[in-house]
Amino acid sequence: MSDYKGTNILEKIGAFVPGYAGYAQREGRRQTDKLLRAATVKEIQTKKRLLDEAVQRLTGEGKLTHLPPLDAIRRQLDLIANRLAYAKYGTSGFFDIVQINEQDLDRVYSYDLSMVSAVRECLQKVDAVTTATESDRLSVDIREGLKQLEKLIDARNKIFMEV
Repeated sequence: MSDYKGTNILEKIGAFVPGYAGYAQREGRRQTDKLLRAATVKEIQTKKRLLDEAVQRLTGEGKLTHLPPLDAIRRQLDLIANRLAYAKYGTSGFFDIVQINEQDLDRVYSYDLSMVSAVRECLQKVDAVTTATESDRLSVDIREGLKQLEKLIDARNKIFMEV
């Protein structure tokens, strides 16, 4: 029995099933993709809480003119977090009629890495806007960055439509 690769009984049994090894590998990639996006969503939610605290602080200080841009950022972050959390996982099931090939998966994962970088860049600016007294320019920069991020998400989703 030691001749068969795998760390558990299912992997050992899977060695006998044609095509299972490739499926298992894609499933691992799918899980990694899901975990990456879940971690990114968690980062977004953390920054959103910082924005909530900044809104409370500004409200207490009577600086109400800064609230609309911050609220727009909060809404945009919410939308992006939801889109990332509920995006397709980047692979098809073992018995699905339409199978996503490795090249398409690589494109999806490339978009995922780009999205993570874009999210982190925007979130760094969120840190700055929550502590700045003049946040108008930063708010515009953040909203532009978030719009670009939404375009990346749209492009990623388009891959699934093309398959």
